[in-house]
Amino acid sequence: MGNKVIKGAATGAIALAAFGVASGATVQAEELTKPSTTLSSDVTAPKAHNIKVLEGVLLTKDGAAVTTTPTEKTVEEAHGIKQQADQAVTDQAGKVAESAQIEANSQKAVEDATAKVAEAEKNKAAATPDAIAQAEKGVTDTQKEIAQNQKASDTAANATQKATDAATTQKQAVEQAQKGVEAGQKAVDTAKKGVDTAKAVLEGTGEQKALDEQKAANKGLEDAKKAESDATQKLAAAKKADADRHAQIKDLKDQATTQSKTATDTATDVAAKKAADSAAKADVSTAKKAVETAQAALDGTGFQKVLDEQKAAEKALSDAKTKEVEATQKLDEAKKADADRDAKIKDLTTKEAEQTVAKTDAENALAEAKKNAEAKKAAKEAAEAKRDALRKELDDKKKLSTINVPQYVIDAYKKFSSSAGLDEDKDLFQKSLDRWVEEGAFDIERGNLPVDPSTVDPAHMTREQAKALTQYYAHMITAVRRQFWGTKVKTYTTEEAMDYVQKVADAYAKENKPWSSGHSHDALNAGQTNSSKLTWNTENISTLRTSTTTMTEMYRFIVRTIIGMMVDDYHSNFGHMDNMLGSADYDDVIGVASSVTPNGLGRMHYVGFPTAHAGQALPDPYDTTQLEKDLAQAESDFQTALAAFNEANGVLTAKQAAFDTASQALAATQAELATVRNQALQTPSAEMAHRAAVATRTSAETRKASADKAVTNLNASIQEKQAALRKAQAVLVAKEEAAQKAATALREAESKAIEAQQMLNATKAKLAALTGVKDATPAANEALEKATTARKDAQARKDAADKAVANLKASIKEKQAALRTAEQALTAAENNLAVLKASKANEDAKLVAAEQAVADAKAVEAKSAAERAVLEGKLKDQQNLLTMYKNADKLLSEAVSRQLEASAKHKEAVAKTLEARSKLAELLKDQRDANSQYEAVKKAYEEWLASKKAAEEKAQALSMRQAAKPMTTSKKIRPTIHSSYIYSRTDKQLPQTGEKGSWLALIGMGILASLSFGVRRKQGRN
Repeated sequence: MGNKVIKGAATGAIALAAFGVASGATVQAEELTKPSTTLSSDVTAPKAHNIKVLEGVLLTKDGAAVTTTPTEKTVEEAHGIKQQADQAVTDQAGKVAESAQIEANSQKAVEDATAKVAEAEKNKAAATPDAIAQAEKGVTDTQKEIAQNQKASDTAANATQKATDAATTQKQAVEQAQKGVEAGQKAVDTAKKGVDTAKAVLEGTGEQKALDEQKAANKGLEDAKKAESDATQKLAAAKKADADRHAQIKDLKDQATTQSKTATDTATDVAAKKAADSAAKADVSTAKKAVETAQAALDGTGFQKVLDEQKAAEKALSDAKTKEVEATQKLDEAKKADADRDAKIKDLTTKEAEQTVAKTDAENALAEAKKNAEAKKAAKEAAEAKRDALRKELDDKKKLSTINVPQYVIDAYKKFSSSAGLDEDKDLFQKSLDRWVEEGAFDIERGNLPVDPSTVDPAHMTREQAKALTQYYAHMITAVRRQFWGTKVKTYTTEEAMDYVQKVADAYAKENKPWSSGHSHDALNAGQTNSSKLTWNTENISTLRTSTTTMTEMYRFIVRTIIGMMVDDYHSNFGHMDNMLGSADYDDVIGVASSVTPNGLGRMHYVGFPTAHAGQALPDPYDTTQLEKDLAQAESDFQTALAAFNEANGVLTAKQAAFDTASQALAATQAELATVRNQALQTPSAEMAHRAAVATRTSAETRKASADKAVTNLNASIQEKQAALRKAQAVLVAKEEAAQKAATALREAESKAIEAQQMLNATKAKLAALTGVKDATPAANEALEKATTARKDAQARKDAADKAVANLKASIKEKQAALRTAEQALTAAENNLAVLKASKANEDAKLVAAEQAVADAKAVEAKSAAERAVLEGKLKDQQNLLTMYKNADKLLSEAVSRQLEASAKHKEAVAKTLEARSKLAELLKDQRDANSQYEAVKKAYEEWLASKKAAEEKAQALSMRQAAKPMTTSKKIRPTIHSSYIYSRTDKQLPQTGEKGSWLALIGMGILASLSFGVRRKQGRN
């Protein structure tokens, strides 16, 4: 390719805001010159540049000039040089920014240091003796306040612990009360079921239900017994598992103790071996220095070195002795601390054993107290149930309505009786009866009467039903007679009277006579027997409906009949009333029975007997005299049982508290013992440090001796120095062998120590796993208690079910008694539940109070802790102030020193920043040169490519026009000049005739490679 010159100017391509650098580069080709080695008049001579200047490129102050047509490779190389220059500027700009930041930081440090100096000067001025004394007093006063606060904190912590313990105990009491409520609710549910069953049996509708309940109760008891048996087995298994685990824990603890000793011994051995290894290495180092010193002495070059070594050895020995003394003191302190630790472990172990025994005793006492409390509770509940049952029975009987005869009726009757039945008195008496009726004589029918829903068939009334009606009749008549004759008279019945009246009723039925036939003496005599002198005395008869009814209605019929035979007996001259009232001088025996004739006539017979030959009186089931005595005794028994229960419960509470206290004390001791045991022994590490210090001191002594000997050897003869060198070399060999042996012994000791520690860690891991397992016995024991309670409940249910089934065949009276008993049991259970709920509410209230006490105690403790934090902050400030006062001179000196240091660093930072900026300016110049070179080379290459293309196109066009004749070319042809250029010679320049950016066509053919252009870039226009 031909030669050409491209002039280019460019500035830095990277903009740096910090330095106001902007860049831009353009290349203009405006002038074509003839190939020449002579530069045009505006091209300056090249000068030295930092970048690589490519061949064929001239760098000037204004830009770059290309003297040789560049290749593609040249363009790429120029581009690489440009990228390197750009990157160098970027990197340096970062360093400038970093230096500027460091400078700013150092300036801030100088300002801070200056402020510190001013503050230190101010503090020094304030640090008068009075100020120091005042500060010392402030520290002392605050320390006293902290001591007082610590005492208050300890008191608060103790109060919190006591309150927490009390709350825990109360929580247990609440849980126990809740269990009582749950048990009481179960008792109520069972009692309700008993009442329902008894009612169903009495009504004759509960047979299947009772049988089903019995079957279910049997199944429930069987399941409960199995569950209890399973729980018993699980408790035994839990106890065994816990015992085995505790035995394993004990074995592992013993094993850990042994392994801990082994680990400690091996660690101690490692420490000793390390000390020996360190000493051996130090000896090798000393021996090497001795060899070096001996060699230097022999060479005559080590005089100062020997003296320096002697001085260094003396200092090392002094330091080693000081450290040995310190290590000895620390070893003594460690031995004392470990001895105190061992003594404390011994004391705590003894205390643990004693507290373990105390806890076991407390646990046994608690179990006995629980057993006793349960027994007393059962006795109390039984006594309470009996009392409540009697109380209800008495209350029910007292609530039964009685026939209250007005005094005017009694007076009229007595007057009528004493006047031999005068008509006038008879009428007056009837008027009094009419008045009584008007005032509500029959209201008793709507009063409280015995309730018995069982069915009664008047034609086939059972013996028990007849007896029940007779006893009720006798009870009511006795109450009426006593209003007339006083409390000494009574009417009652006997078994013999019941036998007699039943025969009389049967005889009336067989006679089948109409109501108008009146009384039948034959029937009345039908009850007489040869074996008994009992005979009838009086008889009253009332009509009776023959349809089936209930016993409740029969009781109402009896009371209505009694009143009717008084107020509606005028036509019988009050004979029925006379028979009922008898006289004030004797008691009456009565028998009541029903009869129904084949013709359907129903009668109720009230046959009276003289007391003679009537037999033993049956008790009056409605009489409350004995019942009141029984109730009084039951109340006494209940109070005794209640007192015993309260006493047992108090003992239980005390035993529970004692057990909790013993458990907490043991747990605290065990925790403290574990903490002390976990404290690492200080002696082994102190011994290791002491051995190391001794070894260091020994090594230092050896070094000192060698250094002294080397100093002495300085004036020795050549032979002596040679001998000293040989000896030093021999010692070095021996020391190196000893060091190798020590290193081997250390590795073996470390291996044994690692193995021992691994075995100990494995044992500790097993121990941690076992101790982390919760004992299974308490939960199993609680499960057994629940199972036992469930079995007892199931047994009670079965007993009740069996009784209900047995009661199916019982008499009406027995069924009534069973119902009353069931109702009484329900009442007792409900009353007991109410008491238990009230007790639970009381325990809940106590728990709330206990928890509030805990909260209050914690608040006091927190307040004390907060005050302690404030005081400690205050003390720290005061101590800092005191330290500052006492060290005011030193602190001022240090502040001044830091200020000088900061100033020096700032000065250094400023210098580095200036240096970095200078370097950046140089790199920016290099960047401009690289950009100019690249742009010029690139532009020249692009122009050459365009020129070549245009020439080829032109040559092709000419070739087509002259296709008919052959054509030859020469290496040099006359170029067609682009209109943007002018011909240029050395001596003359023609004016520009074309616009920038256009080319004149070359006429002719030739090879573009032979063309030579001279291009000069005009100064850029602004």
